[in-house]
Amino acid sequence: MTESTHKPSLAIALSVDLLYILLTLVAWPVLLILFLARKKWRDGFWERMGLVPRLAPHPCRIWVHAISVGESEAARPLVAALREQFPQAELVISTTTRTGRTRAQKLYPGLTVFHYPLDFPWAVAAALGRIKPSLIVQVETEWWPCFLLKTARRGIPVAMVNVRTTERSARRYAHATVAWLFRRMVSLPAVIAVQNETYRDRLARLGASSDRLFVTGQMKYDSVSFAVPPGVEALARDVGLAAGEVAVVAGSTASGEEEILLDVYGRLKAECPALRLVIVPRHPERFDEVARLIASRGFALVRRSQTKSQPAAHDPAAVILGDTMGELMTFYAAGAVAYIGRSLVPLGGSNPIDPASLERPLVFGPHMFNFPEAQELFANSGAARMVADADSLTNALREMLQSRNILAEMGRRARDAVRTRQGATARNVALLADLLHRTPS
Repeated sequence: MTESTHKPSLAIALSVDLLYILLTLVAWPVLLILFLARKKWRDGFWERMGLVPRLAPHPCRIWVHAISVGESEAARPLVAALREQFPQAELVISTTTRTGRTRAQKLYPGLTVFHYPLDFPWAVAAALGRIKPSLIVQVETEWWPCFLLKTARRGIPVAMVNVRTTERSARRYAHATVAWLFRRMVSLPAVIAVQNETYRDRLARLGASSDRLFVTGQMKYDSVSFAVPPGVEALARDVGLAAGEVAVVAGSTASGEEEILLDVYGRLKAECPALRLVIVPRHPERFDEVARLIASRGFALVRRSQTKSQPAAHDPAAVILGDTMGELMTFYAAGAVAYIGRSLVPLGGSNPIDPASLERPLVFGPHMFNFPEAQELFANSGAARMVADADSLTNALREMLQSRNILAEMGRRARDAVRTRQGATARNVALLADLLHRTPS
């Protein structure tokens, strides 16, 4: 590995600062309207402006940035490994989104958690001055020019781990209007640890130096425990899932998918009376919308939120709506098949690794571009069925539900496939250890 940081010229740094100032002057009316109209813009506003907690100097402070909920979850094995290998270090966590911050506070009690600064020169400078990090680790990545330039100018190494770059993103970064800037940005991190060779090749074509690019794998495989979450039997009892029933759990669904799932459920219910459907929308603000959709299709409805105080009576035809937070894994464990949401619509899919670790066979649509390696892994190992529409989803589920043996074998293959991909965290920590050893105190 080369020197941990590549210091950009003062001229480049000042040019980017000036560009940001000009853009802010032009855009401030829009920003003001968004601030006044949207609560998510007001929450954590001062932290986003750089007024994060002011920390006393520390000889080894590691700032871990996780964009949202998924990255906060993916960072769990990394944070645990860093605490074990560097017990003398102080770890702090930042997130970009409100939901990510809430999740990080639950996952990392006792650690300082704050909002990542907006990429304004003054906000980034203030945040760096208050945190005083020895090393910054970004889980996956956000290419913020101001942040990368200011950390490089200050000699603070930035490591990006669990990095993925879709073909669509690569084309955008290669566009003439931003290519000149991106080539400079991609040269600034001390380490870029990507999930697979495809991502490495894309970033190399965009200008990343080969001696800073490493293929270490996907850390989400390391975050699973293979253990059944607590409360599965209680959840099933509360929502009226009876022993012997076979539930398809559709997790993290998006608009346009629930209609398809309900159509398929209606087709298959007559053939398989034991079949049940559980829908868990990705975004809480859609819970009521999906409840209305289920009712409009003529199905009885069980809302999980209402069963916490009063368990539902058993209705073998009712559709169960998971309208609570933090129970998706418990629903997967209570079910027999996991449908991976956001994959029948072009949104990139959702995390298939968690249900696979519970030995649940998988079904997903063609739009898994956020998880291409996992898509290929599970499809090729016989752990998943890929579908394209309502007809192919109907046929796939019909085939899978023919026998418990088919479901059990697919589930076993899913679990074993996860195990073959573990180890990315240890490889990333080794790279970070090398950086820390070469960084002056």
